[in-house]
Amino acid sequence: MSDIIVRFIAIFITMPILAFCVVYMVKRKRTNQKEKAFLLAIDVTVVFIFLSVYFSFYMTFKTSILSISLIVFLSLLGLFTTLQWKIKGEVLLKKALKGVWRLSFFLFFGLYLFIIIYGIFIRIKA
Repeated sequence: MSDIIVRFIAIFITMPILAFCVVYMVKRKRTNQKEKAFLLAIDVTVVFIFLSVYFSFYMTFKTSILSISLIVFLSLLGLFTTLQWKIKGEVLLKKALKGVWRLSFFLFFGLYLFIIIYGIFIRIKA
């Protein structure tokens, strides 16, 4: 049983788009709410995209981006909380974390596409 779970996790790390589609379709079938299904799919897929980008970046450039990713995430969290405080006069940490988490999806997805295209280009060139 654990072997099956490990295989699914490996597939989702290799192809995070597949994880997004599976989560979206399951949530959509259960609740019939497009927006909630989309947001849940984003929330779940961030982990898989991050791991995919981390391992792909490491295999391509032989450099770890873990510390850079953490610094960017914390900097964005600081920016979100500061903006919240300036605009609303209060800081809702849960809302700021959710915003940074979802923004991370789009940032890492862009980085994921870049690494995939770069990897294909390098393999063709070699």
